[in-house]
Amino acid sequence: MKEEGYSLDETDIIPFSFFKQTINGISYRLLCAVKKKSSDTPTIFDIFVHKHNNDFKLISSKSLEDSSIDISEKNKKKMEAAIMKYYIEKSYSVKEMEIEYEYHNLGGLYDYAIYDVIANLEIDDENVEKRLLIIYRNDRTFTVEEELKAEE
Repeated sequence: MKEEGYSLDETDIIPFSFFKQTINGISYRLLCAVKKKSSDTPTIFDIFVHKHNNDFKLISSKSLEDSSIDISEKNKKKMEAAIMKYYIEKSYSVKEMEIEYEYHNLGGLYDYAIYDVIANLEIDDENVEKRLLIIYRNDRTFTVEEELKAEE
């Protein structure tokens, strides 16, 4: 990630999933978003680390390419429901929603996807635009993981 211009002081790391597998030592997999604090645009990373005899070795760290967006109307409704649940205290309703990026070609993870979504929300006569990272898991649920904000 350093070679891509990220430093810990200027970066937010948003973890999604952490997997552990034991074969000839322990392998860890981390799916996360990384974004500069001055931006609301994330980069999604898939990181593999292997631990053997208390020694850690980075196997791979790659940023994911977005996939073609293919989501059914039923799943769009589920995604909207997840957004309204995330903002339940503010009683927002989803006026409009646009999927900016979809990441679903995650080797070895069946029915798991990450969505970068811009949602136009409404409460009373107020309209608010939010950029959100939403996860689709293999239990067929959507969860808003993070609202992306740029520091002022």
